[in-house]
Amino acid sequence: MRRSLIWAGVLLVIDAGIFASFIFSALICPLWLLASAVASLRRRPGWRVALARLIAPALTLMLVAVNASVQTSMAQANADRIVQAIERFHQSRGTYPARLTDLIPAYLDAVPPAKYSLTVESFTYRGLDSGRECMLSWVAVPPFGRRVYTCQSKKWSTLD
Repeated sequence: MRRSLIWAGVLLVIDAGIFASFIFSALICPLWLLASAVASLRRRPGWRVALARLIAPALTLMLVAVNASVQTSMAQANADRIVQAIERFHQSRGTYPARLTDLIPAYLDAVPPAKYSLTVESFTYRGLDSGRECMLSWVAVPPFGRRVYTCQSKKWSTLD
């Protein structure tokens, strides 16, 4: 049972804390569940221990998936706020900002993080073509799965 708690903690730290994703848990939890089932059949522990060993990977995967979903929803909401600020900047000045910090304080109080994690926390912004175009992006599912907003088309797309 102690190993199950250690595995759960490791996966929560890696997926939820470091990457704000679910990739490692999606790969490991099914294998962990299968290994727990086989170990319970071979060792014949009490039903409570066997049940706990089976619940741990499922619960871990669920917690990590919920965290990833919440993080993605927050990132999209923050991205939409930034896009609105970019568009207001463009309407008032006729060009897009060169940097996101150009939006502070008139259009945004601060540039919000994309996700609350240790690795993929910020938005990437590029002012292009002397302020006539811009692109905002963030990583939805590391290492790929970038969401990209192009100011000229005013649409979101997925890259990678």
